[in-house]
Amino acid sequence: MKSPPVELKLHIDAYEPETIPMESLAAYMADLAQVLGETASVHFNRLEGGSTTLVARVDREATPRVLKQAHMVRANEGPPDAQRAKRRMERRLAEQNARNAELTDESGARILLFRGRDAIQQSYGPVRQNGELIGRVIMVGGKNDPVPVHIEDGERVYVCEARRDVVRRLAKYLFDAPIRATGYGRWFRDDQGQWEMQMFRINDFDVLDSAPVGTIIQNMRAVRSKWIDSPDPLARFRESDE
Repeated sequence: MKSPPVELKLHIDAYEPETIPMESLAAYMADLAQVLGETASVHFNRLEGGSTTLVARVDREATPRVLKQAHMVRANEGPPDAQRAKRRMERRLAEQNARNAELTDESGARILLFRGRDAIQQSYGPVRQNGELIGRVIMVGGKNDPVPVHIEDGERVYVCEARRDVVRRLAKYLFDAPIRATGYGRWFRDDQGQWEMQMFRINDFDVLDSAPVGTIIQNMRAVRSKWIDSPDPLARFRESDE
């Protein structure tokens, strides 16, 4: 049996389904198709009320590729035609006095934000600074150097890059133990005051213990110590420190 499709929703902060001009709706649909890619696998489903909400149906087998491209566009990367489509959508939102449009998945988690009228006045960045990310490596690959690396932290996927020598080490932990990646990032504050990472260059990383907390505590208790059989270990510690 064929797997059911996945729904993505574009919430446009302008008009109602009954009042949005057909020309504008068609333009949003065409640009969204370019942003997501896989145009043969992305289909119009319906309009929902409230603000105008365009519901797209994505063939399940194409969903990983569609989400990957959306995350790359969010980081100002990916195919040039997809980035141009995002900019056209944002100009149209500003012209129609819409604050923004938001692309969400079936759980309601934001995938991509299109900034409208407030973007110029309230956006800030990019800011470059050192930092760290914690998550699991879910993708490495590419012919370029630096090499693209995707790190998943809960519902968020960070689009990163790293030198080939670092990627060779990272690849050993693909879909495995979580890591703490250190390096420097480029950050942008959107019109809602939220900071969003556009790029992160991984310089090094540490592998974290993925064991449950209870197991870690049991392992610590199992470590033998010269204080373990003492009725008053604190007193013995003070004596040894004098």
